Amino acid sequence: SYVREFGKARFEEALRHESLPLSEYFYHALTENLDIRTQEGKAELVKHATPLLHQITNAPTLAYLLKKELSDMTGIDPANLAYLLKQAAPPRHVAAKTYHVPRESFRQPETLNLAQKQIRALLFNPEWAQFVAFPDFLPVHGDVACLLALTLAYQKTPRLSTAQALEHFRDTPYAAVVEHIFSNALDDNQSWQDDSEEARTSFIDGMNRLIQQLKSEQIDVLKAKNVSGSLNDVEKRILVQLLTMR
Repeated sequence: SYVREFGKARFEEALRHESLPLSEYFYHALTENLDIRTQEGKAELVKHATPLLHQITNAPTLAYLLKKELSDMTGIDPANLAYLLKQAAPPRHVAAKTYHVPRESFRQPETLNLAQKQIRALLFNPEWAQFVAFPDFLPVHGDVACLLALTLAYQKTPRLSTAQALEHFRDTPYAAVVEHIFSNALDDNQSWQDDSEEARTSFIDGMNRLIQQLKSEQIDVLKAKNVSGSLNDVEKRILVQLLTMR
């Protein structure tokens, strides 16, 4: 009906500049006619959100973030909220007990490589995108390509939230990497929203180390081609650049 009234071009323009990502539209629409400052409004919000949250089955991280946001908006403890959403047994209030957990049952978070750690830091600190830059002659692939894609997304939309970034990469070649890194951050039990000077310096240092890593890998590749006699003129110039760059 919109296309019939305003035309295809106007519709596509509206999609590009006026549409909201699901994570932002979700609660904007649900709270439009509710006063969530009241207990009744909060109860209505949970009631209307429950069937919709149950439908988000192919994006577990997005579902987790939306439930966390619902918990924050209503002030309902996550365990009690899970019960209200019919996803857990009702919480039981029992006397405190001391448990001795066997050491072998403790699961260490999976170790991330340098590029993945940079992605993790950038996910929670989008303003650090300004510190990500790679020389044009360095090949970018794998996790580094994912880091660059995340950087470009933040540079294009500076106010992109973590939830929106995860939604942005859904159905892209980087979706699995970003989901894995975000899940690792949740398992790590740390707050990654640290924008202190020390954390920022550590991120910049990580970028420098990552560029040096890529530089060393490319030098080894070009040296091997030089030994085999297959190095062309362009690659020779790149090799000289790499050997002389600081």
